[in-house]
Amino acid sequence: MIMHISKDRSQVNVVSIPRDLIVDIPACQRSDGSTSKPQRAQFNWAYSIGSLGGDRASAVVCTWKTVEKLSGIHIDESIVVDFNGFSSMIDALGGINIYVPTKINDKINSGLVLEPGCKHFNGKEALAYARVRHGVKGSDGSDIQRIQRQQAVMGIMMRAALQKNMLTSLNQLYGFVGNGLGALTMSEGLSSVSQLAGLGWSLQSLKPDQLLFLTLPVYEAPFDHNRLLLSEKKAKPIWDSFINDTSLPPGVEVRDGNGNVHTITEQTSASQSPQAGASPSASASETPATSGSTSQDLRPAEDLRQSGSLNSKLSPEELAELQRKCEAGN
Repeated sequence: MIMHISKDRSQVNVVSIPRDLIVDIPACQRSDGSTSKPQRAQFNWAYSIGSLGGDRASAVVCTWKTVEKLSGIHIDESIVVDFNGFSSMIDALGGINIYVPTKINDKINSGLVLEPGCKHFNGKEALAYARVRHGVKGSDGSDIQRIQRQQAVMGIMMRAALQKNMLTSLNQLYGFVGNGLGALTMSEGLSSVSQLAGLGWSLQSLKPDQLLFLTLPVYEAPFDHNRLLLSEKKAKPIWDSFINDTSLPPGVEVRDGNGNVHTITEQTSASQSPQAGASPSASASETPATSGSTSQDLRPAEDLRQSGSLNSKLSPEELAELQRKCEAGN
């Protein structure tokens, strides 16, 4: 994921890069002194390539370079969240309530077996739900659909943190950050509790509808239906909005921090623009994935759907309402 925080702290946009996206991975120098060859591969290979003969630090750098090559964005900071870190942060919130829209039976892989309805998840359970790809009724097991669940869970986490005043109470904020710090690998600018908590404190006025999640516009590769290619023409305005610290372009489908799915219009784009004079501030959250580009001549008529109702017969609006009731304990 790439997160852009506007200079005036009025907007946070998070774009997910599918791990199955075919990208150009540049030459990466590893910690042992070796250098990998430039290659075109899946985005999640960048982390693995950087770690071969190296360590997590070189893996992060290789992913960082790949993201910058793909997007043209200068990345300021990075955070690597491992599974334990994700789980511990949810546990620090006391768990989260999630409305599961469709039956899941993935006993063989994740062990996750769920009926539709409102469920309370601890950290380990929420992690399994966010990552599940198999046994989800109505799902094709694609990375795009898993990204939808991950974005939904992150929005729920934000609302839970706001409800518990995590961003407005320094003591609670330090405790929350410190709880997951041991499982995080951060770049120098975010490497201490005080620095990370300071960033969180600067966002204390942010409302859930000012947090927007989106997925890169992609399409199925003609040579392999399990691989994705970037729709460059549609991606460029998104990259430009991150670089220039402006609102997302019209036509982009987003999921906000309240769980509502909508398409950016000219009117919403204008109303969400940060104050004039703002400059970009972006950070990458790396997970094994990679990015790249391809010829627009290959692009089919329709891009893969980015958001939606999480493989359910429910509309996005109906699902958002059920999720709100679930969080309220109704």
